[in-house]
Amino acid sequence: MFRHLTLTVALLLAAPATAAPTAPVAASPAAPAVHRFKVGALEAFTLFDATSQAPNNGKVLGIDEGPEKVGAVLSAAGLPTDTFRLDVNVLVLRGGGRTMMFDTGNGPARKGRMLDSLALAGVTPASVTDIFITHGHGDHVGGLLAADGSSAFPNARVHMTAAERASLKPESPVMKVAGQVATFAPGVTVVPGVQSVELRGHTPGHTGYLVTSGRARLLVIGDAAHQYVVSLRQPEYTIAFDGDAATAEPTRRAMFERAVKERLTLYAQHFPYPGVGTVRREGDGFAWVPAK
Repeated sequence: MFRHLTLTVALLLAAPATAAPTAPVAASPAAPAVHRFKVGALEAFTLFDATSQAPNNGKVLGIDEGPEKVGAVLSAAGLPTDTFRLDVNVLVLRGGGRTMMFDTGNGPARKGRMLDSLALAGVTPASVTDIFITHGHGDHVGGLLAADGSSAFPNARVHMTAAERASLKPESPVMKVAGQVATFAPGVTVVPGVQSVELRGHTPGHTGYLVTSGRARLLVIGDAAHQYVVSLRQPEYTIAFDGDAATAEPTRRAMFERAVKERLTLYAQHFPYPGVGTVRREGDGFAWVPAK
């Protein structure tokens, strides 16, 4: 997500002036943390990696609308109007002989805490069999590397779309573990129970993943949405990190429409920790309902 910005830059919190109060969310952890839940028969862990704040200055979220409109959405949600929060979370699922990770967070080079949180979950890096990458921005692939620059997950197959792999620069952490990378076309079943879901507009090969276990379904949304109020209440507000905003904005709305219609559970890497919840309609937009 953060191609040109550092970890200290974040996104926005929002809700329109006529919206119902936003559901409360947990405070960001101050240390490594693990949230445990289930996806059907799968063990699930959300790992805390990082959090940050950014100013509502019209340069990150709502850049086509301006800070006053964004501030009004934030105020209606009972949130500060001058800054907004962005968390970085990492999802791990375990079952069926696989230990699967979805994105990897910032990594030690960017002061991410994912590996510390992974240890709290009782999962060793060597046991991770599959890593599913939504896209190649540093806060999603930095954790592929250990502090010494070696592969942090030496036994894992790293899955990503062919288009995303082709878009990466030589310095990308993905290129440092190139021998572990397997590419695929959008929409395919990558491994049993994990299907790629094309979510176009953020990067050239950005993808989500639909995880199915029994009757349970969880959609990993990557950076199709960044902020748990503004991105839902106003899906058409432009965010600076989308490479093709004209495509990303209808993608975002369509994704939320699907989530409501199919009653999907969502996992959102940048929503407040632990980033798991559902979506309901709210006026002309949507609202985030964090899982209990």
